Amino acid sequence: CVENVSHANCPVCLEDIHTSRIPCHIPDCGHLLHRTCFEELLHSGHYACPTCQVSLLDMSDLWRFLDDEVSLTPMPPEYKDYKADILCKDCHE
Repeated sequence: CVENVSHANCPVCLEDIHTSRIPCHIPDCGHLLHRTCFEELLHSGHYACPTCQVSLLDMSDLWRFLDDEVSLTPMPPEYKDYKADILCKDCHE
C-alpha cells in the first residue's frame, strides 16, 4: 500500500491521477499509472515502474532465459575469478 498514491501524478504523463477520467493500472508495487501510459511503456520496451524501478510484469521466464544464456557463454580467462554483486530491483536481494 502506497500512502496517498491516488493524489499523485502519473509518472509517465505527469497528469493528476485523482481527477483523471482515464482508467488506472496498479502494478504490484502499488504506484498508479494511467492504463494508456502503462501500455505505452510496455510497447516502448520499458518494463519497470518509472517510480521505483520494480518490474511491471512477471519477468521470471526472461530472467531464466538470460541466466541460461550467460551460463552457456564462455568466460574469458581474465575474468575467470571475477565476482560481482547484483542487486535485484524486484526482491531487493
